[in-house]
Amino acid sequence: MATSGSPSTLRPAQVAVAMVEAGVVKHKTRADKVFFKAFLAGAMLSFGGLLSEIIQAGSGGINSSNPGLVKILGGAVFPVGLVMIVLQGQELLTSNMMVHPMAVLKGAIPWWSLPLNWVIVTFGNLIGSLFFAAILVKCA
Repeated sequence: MATSGSPSTLRPAQVAVAMVEAGVVKHKTRADKVFFKAFLAGAMLSFGGLLSEIIQAGSGGINSSNPGLVKILGGAVFPVGLVMIVLQGQELLTSNMMVHPMAVLKGAIPWWSLPLNWVIVTFGNLIGSLFFAAILVKCA
């Protein structure tokens, strides 16, 4: 049943405007804050990957009888890391590769902001994931 209120989704043109605005916000955010948010995102994504591996590796009995089910279970828990990133507003390189170029192409931010942001976020994600791996190695 349709409601008489406003639609809960945006039209494509509105989505494009929202992405350009998000790119401007990312450009105006201090580099140290971007790096820290990217660091946290790398750790959270690693957590989702670890959870997926734990589910798949810990399901030996199911894996021998129904390997497809184990793959589905592993795939179902991996997004936990992505959900944590989105809900907390952290910086993941893949989202920046979508949002930042749109703002550059529209002229809302300078061109040099694109490679600068990508380098900061790439290394933040990398160092966050390596930090998570180091904690696992040290504590295991």
